[in-house]
Amino acid sequence: MGLVGFGVASVGGMAAFSGAGPAAAVSSGQAGVTIHTVSALSHLSGNPEAATMGPIMAALPTGGAVQPMTATTPGCAGSPCPMGITDYGITRALGTYTESPSVVNSSYDIQTLSVGKASANVCEDSDAVRGECFTLQQNAVTHDTYVKNSNGSYWTQDVAEIAYDKSCSSPCTSRTYSLTWVDNIWNFSSSSGICPSDVAKGAGCINPKNIVGDLGGNCTASGGHPTFYYCVGPITYGLTPGFTVTASMDIDGAGPCKSAATKTCVNFFGEIQNSVGKVLESGYFDGVSFASGSHGAGKPTYYIADAYAPFGLPYDFEWVVAGPGGGLANSVTVVGTMESYICKLGCPAGSQTPIKHAWSSGYDTAEAVSGVVVQATPKVTFEASTSSGTDNSQTSVW
Repeated sequence: MGLVGFGVASVGGMAAFSGAGPAAAVSSGQAGVTIHTVSALSHLSGNPEAATMGPIMAALPTGGAVQPMTATTPGCAGSPCPMGITDYGITRALGTYTESPSVVNSSYDIQTLSVGKASANVCEDSDAVRGECFTLQQNAVTHDTYVKNSNGSYWTQDVAEIAYDKSCSSPCTSRTYSLTWVDNIWNFSSSSGICPSDVAKGAGCINPKNIVGDLGGNCTASGGHPTFYYCVGPITYGLTPGFTVTASMDIDGAGPCKSAATKTCVNFFGEIQNSVGKVLESGYFDGVSFASGSHGAGKPTYYIADAYAPFGLPYDFEWVVAGPGGGLANSVTVVGTMESYICKLGCPAGSQTPIKHAWSSGYDTAEAVSGVVVQATPKVTFEASTSSGTDNSQTSVW
């Protein structure tokens, strides 16, 4: 499997999400199933908890900072955990390195799928069977990001919620899956926690005067401040395995938010392809600007390193199967293959490279799954395969 939808031309030049607007966008799927993408809020739960993909607060002891992650066991331990491929800046041989990409992107080719029931019904898809949903999360932390002259780190999440629709009416399709795009931004700049003080001071907060989202106009709902920022994007109905999900985040202004001397941008992209490679939906669904102040935007990047943001969680890059929003866990059986890539400013030709090393469990996110095994794909470099079984967390994949 190759990474889909992210050639140089597509990353730098994608239009707004093709499913945007109040009317449904319709395309043909496979086996006679019709694919519908809509952005009407009436088709979503409207539950803010479902859009909250928060950090793992339980990993933070009183006072903020976590204990150092031992180099031999990076990642969440035990089960449930967020499972997939995570780059911690730590090699299999326990060496360390750093990366400072401007673009991170990932894909997951889902071949077979079965979803359990979470303990609460927090699916974004209001047509879904109670609790039968999970998320694919691409999570990365920005570095040297100025907001009102204050240098900070921000945790950004490009999330695909996948839910099972057992019985529903149009545009939903019974006995198929839906996919809803969601993004989150959390301020990891304060060692005292998430927004511990007045929002105007900015410490650990999201001040909507300085951090502004929905610049592409594709969010069906947004908000969350001062604790965090969220956007709920379009929902696509009628998916049946196999299909491929691709997510990308850029910090170089390639999407609806355009970087400038006085602002930093983060843009969120999503794409769905069917089993024969036909693009069902593709485009940027959100853009968020950070007002830099008189200092100027500088040179912000994502950051991957054996180090911790001030909030106390790792500067890692995660592409993980996780539970529904609100910090929930769920059981998932999913067979497929996944990849993650990084590239520099503008993604010039030849600059996109796979992550150097991958570990099987994430750490920063609170959502988790059980029943997912992650291993290197035999005879394929820089690709992981998922299968059913007991979570093999804290395992070196490559």
